[in-house]
Amino acid sequence: MKVVAKKRKIVVGNADGDAERDECRGDNPASVKPTVRTTSGEYVLHATGYHRGPALLFGYSRDKGRVYSTSGVVFTRFWDMEAIRKTMKHMTFRQTTRFCVSLTAQILLASTLCIARVTPNTRTFTNGEKAKVQGVIVSREGDTLKLRANDDSIGTVDLTPTTKIQLKRGFFKRTSAMELSSLLPGLQIEAEGEGNEKGDLVATRVVFDPNSMRASRQIDTRVSPLEAREGSLEGRTGQLENKTDQLATDQKNTQQQVGQVQTQVGQVKASADQANQGVTAVNGRVSDLDNYQTAETATVYFRLSSAALSDQAKQDLQGLAQKALQQKGYLIQVAGYADKTGNAARNQQLSDQRATAVINYLQQQCNVPIHRILAPAAMGTSHEAASNDTAEGRKMNRRVEVKVLVNQGVVGTQSSASNTPQPAPNPSQQ
Repeated sequence: MKVVAKKRKIVVGNADGDAERDECRGDNPASVKPTVRTTSGEYVLHATGYHRGPALLFGYSRDKGRVYSTSGVVFTRFWDMEAIRKTMKHMTFRQTTRFCVSLTAQILLASTLCIARVTPNTRTFTNGEKAKVQGVIVSREGDTLKLRANDDSIGTVDLTPTTKIQLKRGFFKRTSAMELSSLLPGLQIEAEGEGNEKGDLVATRVVFDPNSMRASRQIDTRVSPLEAREGSLEGRTGQLENKTDQLATDQKNTQQQVGQVQTQVGQVKASADQANQGVTAVNGRVSDLDNYQTAETATVYFRLSSAALSDQAKQDLQGLAQKALQQKGYLIQVAGYADKTGNAARNQQLSDQRATAVINYLQQQCNVPIHRILAPAAMGTSHEAASNDTAEGRKMNRRVEVKVLVNQGVVGTQSSASNTPQPAPNPSQQ
């Protein structure tokens, strides 16, 4: 079965009433839909409200022959559509008014939350003074509320286990007990209580209305995710700041370590340079072990066919020995010579005797250590100092040359450029 609304009456028809259903169009105030359910012989008609208002439920009683609505209005003549139209207008107005009031409350509460961040005046309550304050909850931490009053001042409301939290019901001041969790930011409340020593209001009773509660819950469902996201972003910001500080500390430590390493590298390099210089010096001294330089020289002369030392020769040898004893790493080289008077064998023997006489004097009279004197060299008539054709030239050839040689590798110093390096004495010449 299906109920179909026509212009001036309601007709109960069957499933074949599609043609009659089409007649509902035009200026019909309500577009009626088919019956949804049947209970105790009653057919219920579901129709949209006038001018697209809220939906209404109408019922038709077959035995009583009348139509009634969910609003409680009963029509004695079920075909009186004018009465139905008026009822629909009345209910549409009520629903529209309720919607507007709820929307206005939401806008006011949202505006209150938007301006809640502005630094307000602080309101304090005198200790022991009874007070009643109305306002919007700005924030809540545990049992403490921050309440923005109508004069834009903010006070602190403390809740206790004995505080009554109530919801207004109807127009006869009926109330219902509510939980502490119902006190959300954005809720318009009225708090009664006494001030304490901190200047807070210790509430004995908190009351609010349903519209404000619905609006605050809607706002809370939108604000809570944003607050959670803000908290998450703040946490990530804190983590990033900590990481930035840690990176700055690590960078500073790294720079200090780099500086220390550079200092150590410089020290190692300086040590290496010194070591290289030492190695170079050692290498030079090792190379100079075969290099001798003449530090002092003396030449003593002899009479014809004689190997005896004159007083002048002894004086010259004393001076040379004193200078030699002041040297380090020195050796004394002695070479005897003869002129070409007589035969060669006699001259060779004579040059050897003259060199031996000089060495004996240096060792015995001048205290020169034996190991400092090389074996004497008998040079015979070789290496003429002058021509043997004249008496003066032959006198210059009857001589013994004495040289003080300094080993450069042992001493480690270089002599002056005027001194010519001498090769190591050749034992074959001694």
